[in-house]
Amino acid sequence: LKDSIRIRTWLEIDGKPIAKSKYQETVAQFISGLADQSEAVRKVRDGEMVTAEEIQEIVLLFEGCEHPISVENLREAWGAKRVSLEEFLAHILRGEDLPDWEAKVRGEFESFLQENSTFNVRQIEMLNALCNYVIDNEAVKKRDLVYFDSFTNIDQDGFPGVFKPNQIDTILSFTEALTA
Repeated sequence: LKDSIRIRTWLEIDGKPIAKSKYQETVAQFISGLADQSEAVRKVRDGEMVTAEEIQEIVLLFEGCEHPISVENLREAWGAKRVSLEEFLAHILRGEDLPDWEAKVRGEFESFLQENSTFNVRQIEMLNALCNYVIDNEAVKKRDLVYFDSFTNIDQDGFPGVFKPNQIDTILSFTEALTA
């Protein structure tokens, strides 16, 4: 006889456990069914751009689902931290892959470096350390730029030893937008 092991993982929604796979299935069916009712959902399904108002319209439609749909619940059910509602909708309605956090962060940092091509080698080294920090910690506080080991190993003063204040503000704005 062959043994089989089935691993189930659970979400807790409104104080009740539900299997993640069941939640995924229910939510995917519900959202797919909304395409018949909503122009905004059809636009997402067809790969068209949607406005913030249309996203809010979709969120209001979620109230009809038997299990509460929220970005937090979707992230937990799919095990995909930092995925936006729009990305979940594209995944459910068009079968797009959910973005990998590390790949997303590395891609955004690469774009940032290309847009700001005046950095020297030492600054790029510091930004690469920051990229790894964001991947691991998901957020950056200004004080981390001065005291965190990965940065003080490059320069004893951390970011202030390598970047000008206006550059630090630009970098913090970038990381805040990325991790929002």
